[in-house]
Amino acid sequence: MTSRWVCYLFAAFMSVAALAIGMVEVFFLWQVKPKLQIDIASQQKYFQAYVDDQQFLKHSSLVKFKKIGQNDAGLFLNEKLFWTPLPEASHTLKQPLVAVLDRESLLRFRSEWMKKFDRVRFMKADLSVFTGLQRFDYWDIEQNSPIADLLEKHHFVPPPKLPVPETSDLLAITQIRLMGGAASGDFVAALSDVRQLALLLLTTENTQLMMTGLVALDYERFAYRYFVEDRKMDPTLWTPIDQNITRRAHRALLGTESYLQLWTLADTFENIFLSDEPPIGFCSSFNDMMPMDQSLRSRLEPSWPIEISLKSNYERLDQALKRARLTCRLRYLGDLLDHNSIRTNVPGPLILNRIPYARKIFGLRISILKFPGFAAYENTAN
Repeated sequence: MTSRWVCYLFAAFMSVAALAIGMVEVFFLWQVKPKLQIDIASQQKYFQAYVDDQQFLKHSSLVKFKKIGQNDAGLFLNEKLFWTPLPEASHTLKQPLVAVLDRESLLRFRSEWMKKFDRVRFMKADLSVFTGLQRFDYWDIEQNSPIADLLEKHHFVPPPKLPVPETSDLLAITQIRLMGGAASGDFVAALSDVRQLALLLLTTENTQLMMTGLVALDYERFAYRYFVEDRKMDPTLWTPIDQNITRRAHRALLGTESYLQLWTLADTFENIFLSDEPPIGFCSSFNDMMPMDQSLRSRLEPSWPIEISLKSNYERLDQALKRARLTCRLRYLGDLLDHNSIRTNVPGPLILNRIPYARKIFGLRISILKFPGFAAYENTAN
């Protein structure tokens, strides 16, 4: 009698388990697989355009890897800038470089901001960030900064909430410097200061700041045309960076993040991240994309019988990460990985986030939710 009940209980257990696995599979086919297929198809659709951009940009000196240079601008800039979100205990600037009301005025000026250059004398702005900027050749935002404070404590903050110099403030001070150049007639000095700030931003290994650097270069080009056409500057005194370069760098930078995904097809991933030369956006993409993939690792890497296996996917990520740690600074990310400090909350019932089969489905669902996509390619022509 006892053995019969054991058989009944075992059969009941197996039936419930099979039903649960079946329900998980239905959820995967309904909620996860269609989105995953769409995103992979999107990667394939824009792959050639992305590769073309990378090849084109290799011949430009715009974005170069500089893990360590001769002079770090961070030692000068990090304490002089306004960071957001502003940490409670920080030696950084407590107020923006450009007064809020003046930033609002710049927004209202829209594309007329250079024509309003005479207003600059009434604006409150700290232009000392441009003093001696030419002596620096790279910018490390992870030393002598709020990020360094987090690093010292091995405290993890998700990339979207990580403190960085406020980008709108940086762009406002860029506009004011160019307007000041128009007011003083010292056109080349203004263009040179903005160019240097933009190039330093491109070495920060931070996507937000790198994008800000590209916008600053667009502002520089816009001001150059105004200086030449309206202020009669000799056009041979300066050469702006072509719009096609900044446009392609913008979308390639975001494209790299969209390919640095756990579920990217093996051939595509290896072509981009394990090829001879790292792509533009290589370092910044690891800072942005890697924390989530690592936080999901305990759910996505282990594999039970007939459970989806992502072991080879993580092996590829590990190979690329090893290369990134040699090529890039990655101070904060590297410290978090070394101390196993990355912890994130995964939405959904706790038990389903942990038990075999279900954990893969919920983990993959979170992974595809962080996919940036290819809007920059959709909105621009080749």
